[in-house]
Amino acid sequence: ENVLFLDAGDVNTGRPESNFFKAEPDIIGYNLIGLDALTLGNHEFDNELPVLEGQKALADFPFLSANVKRKDGSLVADHAYIVKDFQGVKVGIFGLTTKETEIVGNPAIVKDLVFEDEIATAKAMVDVLRNKEKVQVVIALVHLGLDEVYKPGSRGLAAAVEGIDLIID
Repeated sequence: ENVLFLDAGDVNTGRPESNFFKAEPDIIGYNLIGLDALTLGNHEFDNELPVLEGQKALADFPFLSANVKRKDGSLVADHAYIVKDFQGVKVGIFGLTTKETEIVGNPAIVKDLVFEDEIATAKAMVDVLRNKEKVQVVIALVHLGLDEVYKPGSRGLAAAVEGIDLIID
């Protein structure tokens, strides 16, 4: 009962069945085993947005990303963050997607989206979770990258943003 099951994104790409069936088998499996949340990875933007909308509709779990928005300012994901309660301990989980998706994503799709700065968004999310939601634990569920080629990446996030207890990438 005190387990979090999280996915850091790219459910669309990697395995042939994911590619061919546009992640439907993955989402069905995640529904069966109780995924708590998935963050949007850059490969969630390989297909047209109606594909992503269909995936979100099929899922029994929320898709998270606080920094990917439509031109009107609305989130592409279901939520920026969620809060879970574990026997009175409130855990806030927020999602981030690499801003690099603007460059590496499908140009026909990402041209209509805004990928906000990861660090500024993370600082705002920590503030919301700590001060508004009053959580005791903050988890950043991110798709930023760990290698040195990714800037800021998860290492840069950890160095720049205080108040995050755990980064899952």
